[in-house]
Amino acid sequence: MGTGAGWFGMSEILKKGFREYGLQEIFWCVSAENERAVRFYRKHDFREISEKEVPAEIRARYEEANDFLWFVATGETLE
Repeated sequence: MGTGAGWFGMSEILKKGFREYGLQEIFWCVSAENERAVRFYRKHDFREISEKEVPAEIRARYEEANDFLWFVATGETLE
């Protein structure tokens, strides 16, 4: 903790998605009970969105899961 490894890993994942795969947006969810992860995403200003803003094909993978918070990053996130 406190070494910057979490941010390094997250930024590398996002770079790969945007640069190597040409993605325009990357969505992910986290349990609202995972306070540490939620704090990390909010601290780094990832945009928190409502479930309704997540494309249906992505939401469908998580139909049975409840109490998730959703986040999205765009290519500008790392700039």
